[in-house]
Amino acid sequence: MTRGHALQRGGGLVRLSVQERLCTLTLATDDLKELRGSEPLDTLFPKARRQVLGALMLDANRGWSLTDIAKHHGTTPSTLQRELAALLECGLLLRYELGGKVLYRANAGCPCFPEFQALFVRAFSFGDQLRDALSPLPIRSAFVYGQAAWGETHAPIPLVVVANVNPNALDAVLRPLEIRLGRLVAAALLTEVAFAERLRSGDYFLRSTLESACLNVVGDDFAAAA
Repeated sequence: MTRGHALQRGGGLVRLSVQERLCTLTLATDDLKELRGSEPLDTLFPKARRQVLGALMLDANRGWSLTDIAKHHGTTPSTLQRELAALLECGLLLRYELGGKVLYRANAGCPCFPEFQALFVRAFSFGDQLRDALSPLPIRSAFVYGQAAWGETHAPIPLVVVANVNPNALDAVLRPLEIRLGRLVAAALLTEVAFAERLRSGDYFLRSTLESACLNVVGDDFAAAA
């Protein structure tokens, strides 16, 4: 995978150069195939299901409309409807009406609710911290992708950033966050022009990261593969 994936030793972070840390889309094709096909969570939690559960499990006391969930993840309501129906049927979610709106929330009475909530909190609790860290920069979009975010709490966080910014500036805002989290952020930085060109050409790396995107941080390019 990226070089950042093997650089945590003895419980501490190994300091890398900006060039090493901000890998600019150099993952090998074989690595990407391994990333996408080796984890059972790919099957258990496909993209739309992660989006629904990610919102409702992390804010379990809030009522979410279908539109709210879609906006939260930068996707379209139609991509989430089937997952909502399935999760309602199995009892993980509740549906109710309030003020003329149809809302959904996590069902705290479901026997497996504590385990599901713990999984999503462990996997995605860094999302708000990433958003805050990136806020000083003029970033068009940023999203976490792949299954590494679901694994060990010390695994590097794979992140795509679309922005016309200097790599040193991105490194400067990510470094304090890495120290707080005790995790490296394996960031792939793309300019807006490069992102558009790669998306238009069907670039394998970009399509793979979009298809395995699991957490929207900034903007709506997360929805490009919906």
